[in-house]
Amino acid sequence: MKTTLQSVLRKVANPPAPQNWVRLIVPNDEVATASRIANLALGVPAFNYVPAAKMCHDRVKLQLDLETALKAIAKAGAPAGRDQNAAFVKAFFSYDEVRRYSEARYVDSYQGFFPISRDVKIPTKPAFTVLENRLQVPVVLCGWKSVPLDNTQRRIVATVYESGLFSYGAYRHAPGEIAFFPEFETPDGSLRMPEIWRRGDHDLLSAGELRDLLEFFAVAQEQAIPIIAEKLQQRVIREREKEREQEQVDRDSGIFEAPTLRAQGELFDGE
Repeated sequence: MKTTLQSVLRKVANPPAPQNWVRLIVPNDEVATASRIANLALGVPAFNYVPAAKMCHDRVKLQLDLETALKAIAKAGAPAGRDQNAAFVKAFFSYDEVRRYSEARYVDSYQGFFPISRDVKIPTKPAFTVLENRLQVPVVLCGWKSVPLDNTQRRIVATVYESGLFSYGAYRHAPGEIAFFPEFETPDGSLRMPEIWRRGDHDLLSAGELRDLLEFFAVAQEQAIPIIAEKLQQRVIREREKEREQEQVDRDSGIFEAPTLRAQGELFDGE
């Protein structure tokens, strides 16, 4: 599918999940933040952790076993990410043996959002929700191999989930968790270990801090639009240059054939 300015701008208007959104923000630097927004909108990730999240969900809901989950992962998603997804699944299943999400009652999750402007919302949805001590516990999963967030960024993530998920409906008085499984080097090789953020672990932003943050990001979003337009135009120019170079190579090698008169007539006369 051809990339257009409109399709890229739709990505700008739909930021990623909170833990990914916060990594776009360079404090006190709107230009750098705008550049990160543009790069995200124009980029295509090599893989994601959607397959792993589905297996973790099915572990909790259906008591899926590890062997079956890994067989599914080996065939799912982009090949570049299958090892990473498998490592995440192994780490989650191992943690579940201690945390025992899969032994709790599974319940349907609330799909929330956090508005950062009148027209732009960040999705805030858990991977699954379980019922413990008569309370619904939403659990968010993040597939990163590290957690490179400073204290301010952690406060931002906690604030967004508190406002956009944990404070809604049946979650209002319940605990909530955000589960990371960063990778560490051990004597036995690389191993993913759980890092669990529980509701209340991080101080939330004040109303004033949150207002300033959203105003800052809105300005950076606007500044990202001309950056995107320029980079997209440069991409189009490079692609056209490559096409011309390839046509010249084909001509030199005798592969290229000019359209016949009939074909030209079809092009221009609408036959």
